[in-house]
Amino acid sequence: MSQKKILVIDDELLLRRALADYLRECGYHAVTAADGAEGLSTARAQHFDAILVDLRMPRVDGLEVVATLKVEQPELPVVVVSGTGVLQDVIEAVRRGAWDYVTKPVRDMDEITVIIERVLERARLIAERDRYQHEIEDLNCALGITVARQTEDLRIQNRELTALNHIISAATTTLDPVEILRVLCTELALALSLPYTVATITDLDNSCLRIVAEYGRYDCESLLDLTVSLTEPIVTDVLQHQLPLFIEDAQQDARLDNQRAAFSRRQTATLLLVPVVVRGRVMSILGLETTVPRVYDDHDMSLIVNAAAAAGQALEALNLHRELRMHADALEATVAQRTAELSVALEQAQAADKAKSQFLSSVSHELRTPLASIRLYLGLLSQGRVEHRQRYLESLAREVERLQVLIEELLDISRLDLEKTAPQWQSVDLNALLATLVEDRTRLFTERGLHLHLDTATELPPIAADPALLEQVATNLLTNALNYTQPGGDVWLSTMAVIQEAHPWVIFKVRDNGPGIAPEEQEQLFQRFYRGEAARVSKAPGTGLGLAISQGVINLHHGRITLESDLGKGSTFCVWLPCEHSGNGQGASEVTPKN
Repeated sequence: MSQKKILVIDDELLLRRALADYLRECGYHAVTAADGAEGLSTARAQHFDAILVDLRMPRVDGLEVVATLKVEQPELPVVVVSGTGVLQDVIEAVRRGAWDYVTKPVRDMDEITVIIERVLERARLIAERDRYQHEIEDLNCALGITVARQTEDLRIQNRELTALNHIISAATTTLDPVEILRVLCTELALALSLPYTVATITDLDNSCLRIVAEYGRYDCESLLDLTVSLTEPIVTDVLQHQLPLFIEDAQQDARLDNQRAAFSRRQTATLLLVPVVVRGRVMSILGLETTVPRVYDDHDMSLIVNAAAAAGQALEALNLHRELRMHADALEATVAQRTAELSVALEQAQAADKAKSQFLSSVSHELRTPLASIRLYLGLLSQGRVEHRQRYLESLAREVERLQVLIEELLDISRLDLEKTAPQWQSVDLNALLATLVEDRTRLFTERGLHLHLDTATELPPIAADPALLEQVATNLLTNALNYTQPGGDVWLSTMAVIQEAHPWVIFKVRDNGPGIAPEEQEQLFQRFYRGEAARVSKAPGTGLGLAISQGVINLHHGRITLESDLGKGSTFCVWLPCEHSGNGQGASEVTPKN
């Protein structure tokens, strides 16, 4: 950790030097200033972690320094040193932005370090809070972008859905094909902001196309009943390929020479022809005109093609009415599904943020307890009785070890969450690994008045695993059995090979005859920081992370951990590890799957 830098501002030379020397003895980097003006100049020129400032100084006094720094560096902790003995001065300093205060004369210099550490810790917590707030704001911003994008997609889909619904609605209320085409022209013109649209149908003698429906502005020339020969180049192209045909420049395209005068009079800029195809036959051709250059994007073309298809289905006959209805329902379901997916995504983001806050709260609580004990015993070492120091040192060692275990387990959890735990795959003899573990642990169990038994299966096939990670899991389970089994009890460690649903497995079990686990606690047992009733009653050491880590490690091995437990009878943890091997499964027993 870098050395904290403290600025001492005091017009009394001796006190200024004394404070600076004391702070240096305490491990801080101390810088001094002789008055408020020099102190402000120094604070602006360098970075400081905290400032000690005298209230009464010539030129610029401490209150002015506090108020100025509050404006310029609000996150910088400022502690005032008051020698006036007037409480109102201290209150005024705090009101102007001071974080804490020390009164003169300073009878106990340790009070200064306590206050400095307190404001430094407060500053650190504020910075950490701000960082988390910024992360949340970034997440909210990203979520807002996602919502805006999906909202735009929904708006485009809703535009298409609205047009299609109107066309289908017309199909259900009339049997007149001309009315269907009129609705089609109207909906496309309104949805795409077009000045003019027309729809044709083949004349009775199949010699030409006749314009039977249109939608246009009040100043547009009507083309109703106008006929177009089937031999026109653009008509022939659409009938042959049954695909939309886009004329980018209606005034210059040679395929429109026969209709040049009409398009010139109407000031047509672009023309889009879209076939209405039913079962491989063109039933109608739509004409979409604009008076200014326009390019239709994918969403526009999707709307146009879908609308033409819907109209074509409506034109086919009454027997297709149900199919058209199903099409509309499918589109509505698509919008509902997208909306539901967005809602789920929002809920997941909120749940993730809540889970992060709960985890941080739990970590903070678990870290605070040993730190508080360490701080307490450090104080007792410096102020308590000499004959008790050995006991205090032993307590400190226990708390440090507890803190080290917690930090290591937090690092394990973090690596598992970030998928940075990469197993070192080896061929592992599980019997040998567990035998070594039992040999190392037997003395500890004996000292606790417990009997540790090992029962290994013969001809146990090797497995592909990380031996260090498997040893960590087995150690966690044995430690739990050690902590929760009463003296005189037994703990059994056993292995076996099984066949479950035609898949070979190698398993090892840790069984004890301890107090057992209540059914309502078993579902929560693998949650982080969860400790059951037995832990609270027995006050057994632990952090509540061991089983969560073990489950994560076994998941990396594509296995699972199961639990069977009865109150008053004990618990059995079973670790299942996949075993892919050749042979006929000799030595393996068939088992019934369990949840």
